[in-house]
Amino acid sequence: MGIRKPTLSLASIQATRMVMPGDHAVLRQPGILGTLLGSCVAACFWDARLRIGGMNHFMLPQAPDFGSPTGAPARYGLYAMEVLINDMLMAGCKREDLCVKVFGGANMTQTNNLNHVGQRNAEFVLNFLKKDGWVAKASDLGGIHSRRIYFDTFNGDIRHMKVPRQDETSLVQQEVAYQEKLSRDPVAGDVTFF
Repeated sequence: MGIRKPTLSLASIQATRMVMPGDHAVLRQPGILGTLLGSCVAACFWDARLRIGGMNHFMLPQAPDFGSPTGAPARYGLYAMEVLINDMLMAGCKREDLCVKVFGGANMTQTNNLNHVGQRNAEFVLNFLKKDGWVAKASDLGGIHSRRIYFDTFNGDIRHMKVPRQDETSLVQQEVAYQEKLSRDPVAGDVTFF
């Protein structure tokens, strides 16, 4: 159940269900969930009894105040965590059977600002887990490198690789473009809190 070096075959990597920013997925059948994280954070929940796994990918720790906690889309931490947990429960998992592992929160711009978005995302996910009584079984948060994450929903293993800085240019550009998109997109969505 720990973090292991990547040992996935080329075929399994090609069959990976990629989880993009603001997205989440729950697999009821064995499979691989993957994502690429910079300042974003992904939480991976796994039920060993049912072999069901889920992953989210959020870009910002909290939504601006829209007057309703249910109006925030999955790109924000609280909503992303709640919707993933809800979907795991709806798939038949029991809360007490779930374990969680968290990744991401890099300082992609390498600013000296101690309040960069990656740090805020990492702090959010750890605080969320603590408040809800979860303990992360594994985590790799912070630093300056982006990460490729592969989550095997059959055995709960996480394989992750840090991306060398010279390969991160496109990820930084994608993060800037996504933040610009966030400022233009209307807020939509709803979630039921358990």
